[in-house]
Amino acid sequence: MNLEKYFKPEVLRAQGYHLTKRAATIKLDQNENPFGFPDFLKEKFWQRAAQLDWERYPDFQMERLTERIAEYVQLPPQNVLVGSGSNSLIQALLMVALAPGDRFIVPEPTFTLYGLFGKMLGAEVVSCRLHAEDFSLPMNEMLAACDSPRAKLLVLCTPNNPTSNSFPLGQLRELLHAFPGLVVIDEAYQEFSSQDAKPLLRKFENLIILRTFSKALALAGLRVGYMMAAPEICDEVRKARLPYSVNLFSETAVMVALDEIAYLKEQVREIMTQRESLLPALRRFASLRVYPSDANFILVRARNGAALFQHLLRDGILVRDVSSYPGLENCLRISVGTKEQNQRLLESMSVFEKVIH
Repeated sequence: MNLEKYFKPEVLRAQGYHLTKRAATIKLDQNENPFGFPDFLKEKFWQRAAQLDWERYPDFQMERLTERIAEYVQLPPQNVLVGSGSNSLIQALLMVALAPGDRFIVPEPTFTLYGLFGKMLGAEVVSCRLHAEDFSLPMNEMLAACDSPRAKLLVLCTPNNPTSNSFPLGQLRELLHAFPGLVVIDEAYQEFSSQDAKPLLRKFENLIILRTFSKALALAGLRVGYMMAAPEICDEVRKARLPYSVNLFSETAVMVALDEIAYLKEQVREIMTQRESLLPALRRFASLRVYPSDANFILVRARNGAALFQHLLRDGILVRDVSSYPGLENCLRISVGTKEQNQRLLESMSVFEKVIH
């Protein structure tokens, strides 16, 4: 088939976003909450879901959900835009902000959807390689890339996926001052971090912050995310958001979660406790380099990443092979699990360590 007849060349050149499905007893590959949505909250959800009018469309403006999330983040509702996962808001934002030839600045390695969407929209995607030693921002290179009349959008994932480090607030301020276009800070993992970019919204009108209920609040399967920005920016992005993108059940689950946010924050604290136990335990393996983490996952560099990945998989443990990302040769990304899951991971890695020595 002559696909050039039907599709843009930017789409044909794109590799797409892929994830190979693999079966495993312990799943530590997608940065999910290992404790899951609590059973008592599921029961509250089912009670409310049974009372919904399933034959009716959801609220077109999602007013009730938006107001509840705005209350949670302590912002006026007009500063919040809700979508079907933060990925859908990334797509909507890029659709309204980028024209062919516009410059879109993206650090790498980072979440690959940014660059993928940008290229398919015909933007000039400028990739700035993070420093190899600690994955810090290449500030001189990024500031130079900002100095262009075509610079429209800059995105920063912090804590960064897959490197797990946060970028300092001082550097974020410097980039916000220097960049003439919109700056997007993706805080999908903010709840696990020591840092919060939200106070910057008061000073910078060109700032957009993205967050999600998928990671910390154990709702990845229901796809709800939100952005925080100036009301005028939310209004423009809303034009590209699909109508009724958050279904009745997802909306209800978020409302239940926010009603019991104290309990879910206890889960987050436990994940952070497990992270702080897992980091030094992993560092005991001579074959690994373990990077600091400010998220709910840990990046490690192995002597032979592919061999370690396959060993763990044979042992029923699935982690994420990120070795194809720029600068991440032999790297694996490991989600923080429960205490029992982490112990099983360490036991399996001990066996691998003995084999390679």
